[in-house]
Parts: sequence; C-alpha cells; structure tokens
Amino acid sequence: MRRGRHRRPFVYLLSLFVHVYCNVMTSTVYRAAPALQVVDYDEESVVFNPVTWDTHVLNAAAAEVLSMCTGAGCTVEQIAQALTLWLQADEAPQALNHATQTVDVLKALKLMDELTQDEAA
Repeated sequence: MRRGRHRRPFVYLLSLFVHVYCNVMTSTVYRAAPALQVVDYDEESVVFNPVTWDTHVLNAAAAEVLSMCTGAGCTVEQIAQALTLWLQADEAPQALNHATQTVDVLKALKLMDELTQDEAA
C-alpha cells in the first residue's frame, strides 16, 4: 500500500505536465515565411522562397495551410479545422495530427515560421 501512495504524486505531476505542455504547444501561432512567391498549377502550388532560393511543389492541402497562415498567422487548431475539409470522413478524427505534421514539414522547408509571443500579440 505504501508504494501506491508514492506513485500518485508522480502520476499527478505527469498529467499536469502533459496538460500544460499540450496547452502551450497548441496555442503556438505560425505564419508563412515572408516574401514567398506562389504559383498555382492544377491542384498543386509551386512555392519559391527568395531567402533560401529553394523551390517546392506543394499539394493543395499544404498550399491551403500556407495560404491561411499568411499575414497574422494561425494555430494548429485552426489548421486542423481547415484540414477536415480535405480529409475523408474516416480520417477527420486525425485532423490535429495531420495539421501538426503539415506544420512540421512546412517549418522544416523554411516556408513557415513559429511566432514569438510578442509577434503573435
């Protein structure tokens, strides 16, 4: 029994950490990198980044995410809501996961930036 009492504070702290971490992660604002040049081609978009001199071809969903994050930026939750329109009905529950992956890829390609709290305000 004594063992159980010692585990509860750990479980409580772990759940508190997960709750705080998830809230911080999901409230992050992302914005499309400045000066991107986008040309739509059929259902894809060609994106040129003049800062890195890289050119990328994005599918329609990724191009829509990039477009909606132009200007003031957007959160992963807003992206997930938009992605539900692109996903099949059985994939809709995975929208947040798809949104997170899309943001990660766009950040890795230097097409999207994570805003600081000062920039987002």
